[in-house]
Amino acid sequence: MTAIRKGLACTLRELAGLTDPVERHFSLQAMVAETYRLRSDHPEMRTVCKGVALQHLAEFKTIAEALRAKLGSVPMVRAFRLLATLLAEDLCFDGAIRVCEPAISFGVRDEFAMGFEGRIAGPGGADEP
Repeated sequence: MTAIRKGLACTLRELAGLTDPVERHFSLQAMVAETYRLRSDHPEMRTVCKGVALQHLAEFKTIAEALRAKLGSVPMVRAFRLLATLLAEDLCFDGAIRVCEPAISFGVRDEFAMGFEGRIAGPGGADEP
């Protein structure tokens, strides 16, 4: 675990030096994905993942503008999905919905067919009349 902490501390220091929103986006995205992956074996990574994801989302208005300028659109942003999943796992469904709503407004795509709208509707909600 010490190696993981050292690596994370190094990444956080590098992130502090990044000022380009697109570079910050991809760094934050990678940190969220890695800490999410480690959350089961290293429970403290769950807390770190939430913190980094919240930071990513807090910066996302600026990031989205820069991504649109550079790429023409906002690509898939896993931080929204992963944070919503963590919150749902914690039975914090209102929090998960509050993460999905801005994802929709920013035009972020979810990598799953149900999309963020389906996540808000809940199981079976997207198919109900």
